[in-house]
Amino acid sequence: MAIIFDGTKYLWFTVFALVITIVLNLYNFWFIKNNVMSAVAKKKVKLSQKRVKEIYADEMNRKKRREAYERAMLKSEAKKSGKKYVDPKPKETLTDAEKKKNKNLLSDETLLQFDILKEKDGYYQYKIIEDKGFNKWYEAYTDVAKIIQKVGLFVNFKFYRMTYSYFLGRKCFLVLYQKKKFKKHVVTTTIMAMFFVELPLLICDIVAITSLPANQ
Repeated sequence: MAIIFDGTKYLWFTVFALVITIVLNLYNFWFIKNNVMSAVAKKKVKLSQKRVKEIYADEMNRKKRREAYERAMLKSEAKKSGKKYVDPKPKETLTDAEKKKNKNLLSDETLLQFDILKEKDGYYQYKIIEDKGFNKWYEAYTDVAKIIQKVGLFVNFKFYRMTYSYFLGRKCFLVLYQKKKFKKHVVTTTIMAMFFVELPLLICDIVAITSLPANQ
């Protein structure tokens, strides 16, 4: 419209909207490939205080069971040899301040076992974010999935909404997503498109039409 009515200044709105659309399409393609389909996709998540306490409690219980087992074995050996049993590990006597300081401090063994990272502001753990529901759909309906993938990349990323539209009651258009992150991603990118693509085009059209002479 800007070119037809010789309004080249409005063309910049169109170019801007086109560039943003291409960027959103590429970002959507990258997001699906690396955060939805990838089997090794991981996300760094901070553990809640409640979860840390649970892991710490399990660690203490395992430690107590291990110590009890070791004492039982030593008692059994001492009984067989006729020797008097002596506890090699006397009970630790910690002050209240030391107990408070050591509370919820996970050992290196536990950190390694649960693949937990310790940082200044708390404990973190990598969480698998692969969406197996999407991958099963992709394997079952590869042809449809590839068409949606290409249209979403070269035309508009919103075409991925077809994956949960259940269009014409066909199962090939119904992905049973196991995680909510993809739909959240679609909503976020759609809102961005509304403000940075559709709104500039709307402004461009309105201004172009209102600038026309009355006889046109």
